[in-house]
Amino acid sequence: MYKLYLYFNPSTRKNVTGQFLDPEEGNSVEIGLKAEFFNQRLNTNLAYFETKQDNFAVRDGEKFTTDGEFAYIAVNGAKVKGIELSVAGELSPYWHISGGYTYTDAKDRDGKTLTTATGSSLPRQTLKLFTTYQWDKLTLGAGVNWQSEIFDTRARGVATQFNRQDDYALLNLMGKYQINPDLSIAVNVDNVGNTVYKRTAINTWGELRNFMATLNYKF
Repeated sequence: MYKLYLYFNPSTRKNVTGQFLDPEEGNSVEIGLKAEFFNQRLNTNLAYFETKQDNFAVRDGEKFTTDGEFAYIAVNGAKVKGIELSVAGELSPYWHISGGYTYTDAKDRDGKTLTTATGSSLPRQTLKLFTTYQWDKLTLGAGVNWQSEIFDTRARGVATQFNRQDDYALLNLMGKYQINPDLSIAVNVDNVGNTVYKRTAINTWGELRNFMATLNYKF
């Protein structure tokens, strides 16, 4: 598998003078392998990707636009590369699994850590895994989301780590009971361990433990 993408994306970010940044331009290459197991019930995909980008928007430190919003600068020569492994399908007729692992290396043209538009670094590694097993009318599931550390680079990829989020893992559980062919009830519990974490390194906090119950009926 080989894919090549070219893109041109107008920017919604502004610099300190209140002017919009130049449109993002770049290209992306993806090379991958696919494999099937258990009579094509389980599918896997391994891919290498590389993106080169100009006019990538990053926070301009603590500077603001004339509108009072955070100001941004455009960085040329940004490069994001990495590998991605995904798996989805059945291990048995009643046991399903899905997940993925991604390793990302994001650098600016000077080889320094590349920030996102929020001023936070990207996690180098992420892992998501979810599995369910069905016993007659009852289905139980569990999943984990993990990512490596992120930090606030503040400006131009300089790794002065003002804010930081260490690596963390979130455990999620679910249960579903099929009352009849048309009616089912499900309960989901996210962040079972009530882990305190930040979605970005600049104090954008994630959700604590939460529950959701749903009743589904097919007409």
